[in-house]
Amino acid sequence: MKVFTIIKTSLLVAVLSTGSYACNASLLGKKPSAKKYSTREASAKAQKKYTEVWDFKDGLAAVSQDTRWGFIDKTTELAIPMIYDEVTTFSEDLACVRKGRRWGVVNTEGKQIVLYIYDKIFPFDQGLAIVVRNGKWGMINKKGIEVVPLEYDEIFPFRSGLATVIKDTKFGAINDRGEVIIPLIYDEIGSFCEGVCPVLIGEKYGYMNTEGRVVIPTFYDKALGFKDGQARVKKRGKWGIISRDGDRIIPFEYDEIGEFNNGIAYARKNDRYGYIDQQNKVVIRFNYEQALDYKKNTCIVRIGGKWGALNNRGRIKVDFKYDKLGAFNEDGLAYAKRDNAYGYVNEALREVIPFDYEHAYDFKNGLGIVKKGGKWGFINNENRTIIPFKYEDVGFQFQYGLIGVKKGGKWGFINKEGKAKTKFTFDNEYIRPNFSNGFAVVRDKGRYGYVDYSGKLVIPCEYNNAMGYMGRLPANSEGFFIVEKDGKFGGVNIYNEVIIPFKYDMIRGYSEGLFVVKKDGKYGYINKYNELVIDFQYDRAEAFEYGKAVVFTGNDEMIIDQTGKVQRKL
Repeated sequence: MKVFTIIKTSLLVAVLSTGSYACNASLLGKKPSAKKYSTREASAKAQKKYTEVWDFKDGLAAVSQDTRWGFIDKTTELAIPMIYDEVTTFSEDLACVRKGRRWGVVNTEGKQIVLYIYDKIFPFDQGLAIVVRNGKWGMINKKGIEVVPLEYDEIFPFRSGLATVIKDTKFGAINDRGEVIIPLIYDEIGSFCEGVCPVLIGEKYGYMNTEGRVVIPTFYDKALGFKDGQARVKKRGKWGIISRDGDRIIPFEYDEIGEFNNGIAYARKNDRYGYIDQQNKVVIRFNYEQALDYKKNTCIVRIGGKWGALNNRGRIKVDFKYDKLGAFNEDGLAYAKRDNAYGYVNEALREVIPFDYEHAYDFKNGLGIVKKGGKWGFINNENRTIIPFKYEDVGFQFQYGLIGVKKGGKWGFINKEGKAKTKFTFDNEYIRPNFSNGFAVVRDKGRYGYVDYSGKLVIPCEYNNAMGYMGRLPANSEGFFIVEKDGKFGGVNIYNEVIIPFKYDMIRGYSEGLFVVKKDGKYGYINKYNELVIDFQYDRAEAFEYGKAVVFTGNDEMIIDQTGKVQRKL
């Protein structure tokens, strides 16, 4: 790669010296006088030109227009054309891109580095990328060479030089050459942090080092990763803190402990919240109904149904006057309610957008959804109206660049510019049309169907009910649209062809190749070919995760494997 870069640089110098820059610049699609903006300026300008704009990474930002994706540089001009169906941000000068059903990799010049042969590629990390093909996971290097064979059921990112892997429901760990360092014999292994990871042996958790040796015995009901030499663990129903040596630092006396920031964390005890330091000294007394993680020298707490803020000495920074408080977004904004009006506050609970609104939702993707004068509209973080206040109802957030809005008593979809992407013909009642994996359930004249993220109706509105899209993207590879017909549930593919017959009372979920289905009052599991894998015998059943599922029979709760064998009772 270094040789290639030198050659490219030399060619550019040669072009400049021959006075051919203008010609070559036009070939690249950029004007020679194109101005480069700061990251913030470029993002702001791009928001006006494109449907969706992601953060800049490695000098480029992913952008979309309708259903196509490309990348811009800080001139806000396209550096890589909009020819992709899906992309990731750049990582280590490479981005994963999808065309049709398959994923490949391009560099910052748009040159294809990895062929379009994978079902999924995750961003590069430490020179390697996790790839998936035909349900099996492996890893490639920056040249596209498979350095870890595609033989695992799942692979987690590298931490402390090792990646946790799953195969046949057992956990282990490999190095960056694909060598098995920790044998795949464990029921569960977490990600490595500070050289150790949580490990489940039998029914108890402990910690294992990168050599596969258990260094903290399996004493615990639950164990989280280490941070700053300490870890939160649960024993006999209570949480405490241990050191890397396994010594108890904070006794097992709390019902909940938050994450420590600058040496302070919230904790819950006897249904009341307070704050403690890492020596278990009480910093803020346990007087509060709710508390958030300590940030920016601020403890945000609720008492008497009102939210306010304290400093780390317990003195009031912001009066307890807020009736509601939303979730803080990546820019540190959250909606709040006081005196029957809504506005937005920052993480210090300071008001940054006036309380002029009748209702508000969380800020997402640079836009706040707010209600004024009985109508919904959209504002930016400077309180400027981006989409006018003219809608009777709205969805909760933009997904795939679209959001459901209601006008004239009917639902439709608009993009971030306020442009309608569908007709306003849908009559969804209590369920707002929101996207799940790129598809939204819609209803027209009392019948249900699906639209995709371009606003196209892909499954006609001809069904009694619809439960959502299940499976993987793209939909034509392994996708299932769950619908109801004549009182029974089944599944159709993207072409509206029946692939799961209409004979089930319920289809609840799909994971790891298995559907949770209900028939004649009992739950069981079928595969995507409608073959019965686990018999109908459970009163309730959950989807599989890492080869295990929780099921219920009478008063018994148990964990089963994918053969239906009981692993343990809960």
